[in-house]
Parts: sequence; structure tokens; C-alpha cells
Amino acid sequence: PVTDVLEDLKKRGLIRYTGLGGTTVYEMTRIVEKGNYDVLLTAFEYSLLWREAGITLIPAARKKGMGIVPGSPLQQCWLSQRYDFIRDNPPAWLSKPRRDQLIRLYDYSDAIGISVPELATRWILTNPDIDTILSGVRSVAEVETNVAFAEMPALDPKIIAELDDIHSMVPYRPCE
Repeated sequence: PVTDVLEDLKKRGLIRYTGLGGTTVYEMTRIVEKGNYDVLLTAFEYSLLWREAGITLIPAARKKGMGIVPGSPLQQCWLSQRYDFIRDNPPAWLSKPRRDQLIRLYDYSDAIGISVPELATRWILTNPDIDTILSGVRSVAEVETNVAFAEMPALDPKIIAELDDIHSMVPYRPCE
């Protein structure tokens, strides 16, 4: 019923655009396929290491001509900084595969001289299906940093390939 109300408001000129946002990729994919939205906000499901939205949701939205806005490209702070303590003192809740993946990402970041937040931001902006990101900044300095990342050229395909390989170490998050 909400979809019908939004379509009616749009036809009457009371709103210009409609958007869909949420975190459940597979439910949202069905809604995108059946609905007529203009913009998709996918939160926490599309980033350098968490890519579930790229399997079905982003392709469905692109097929419908929707604008695509990933929220939380730094994955709720997981990619906003390094957590080097996980090498020697991992928290009990961090799985070994995810720990190994993060350590490999940190080592690769060191090897190429690009910070993890920069890699994460530039990786997501390199995707031509992405129209913009919702970055969740806390200060003017963070806005300026994100703008600087966005103005940089797309990542080299060799870097993308290595990041894809790092991602493949833990391709899915548990969904239960």
C-alpha cells in the first residue's frame, strides 16, 4: 500500500522522487523489482569487505534506472581506521576468517601506501553503478577528507583485483 500512495503523490506532483532504504538486501531486491522508486539507499550491505548488495540489489536497481547510494561505505567504522590490536589480542566475537581478512587488508594498505579509509571510499566510488555515497561525517575535516578521496582518480585495476581477492576471503556475512 505504501508504494501505491507514493506513486499517487508523485503523479499529483506533491513529491518529485521516491526512495527505498533499508538493510535487508534480499527483501529489498524484491521490492525494487516490483516497485517504481527513483533512488536506492543500501545501508551496511555494500562496502569494500561487505558486498551482498552487489549480488542482486544493485543490479536490480540499475536495471530499473534508480540512483544508487550506499550508506556506510566505511562499514560502521570498521574501515574508518585500523584495529591493529586484533593481530595479537582479537576480541572473542571476531571470527578468525574476518580477523585474517582485516589483517591482510591492513598489510596491503601498508604495502601500497593508501590508508584503509581511502581504499574503502575510492573502491566504492570506482564502481560506475554508484551515484554517490552517504558517508556519515562528524567534522569539517572528515568532509574535506571525503571530498579529496572523491576527487582522486579511480583505483588501478590491479588494486581492485587485490581488494576483490581480500573480499573473497569472507564473501558473506552471517544473516541469521
